[in-house]
Amino acid sequence: MKKFLSILKLIPVLIAMLFSCCASSISINNTTCEPIGIFTMDKKCNCDNIKYELNKKNLIWSIITVETIIIPLWLMGTQAYNPVIVDSLNFDCK
Repeated sequence: MKKFLSILKLIPVLIAMLFSCCASSISINNTTCEPIGIFTMDKKCNCDNIKYELNKKNLIWSIITVETIIIPLWLMGTQAYNPVIVDSLNFDCK
């Protein structure tokens, strides 16, 4: 029973972690580049000045919560990479 209660106490913590791990989008010149993941690679922004880098927070939380299976799949599947502006002075999106 004690083990069940200790696991039950972890559920709100896992839910809080799930909502705290978010990737950010970038909006410049009426173009919005959203974060992408393993399942959403088709939404990648086709701008020359925007590159994607691994979201380290989501990677760490995915490793910590690997036993839940659902949380790492959601984090890495939808928000694994953040858009990063390489050169904001010469921003040109096609």
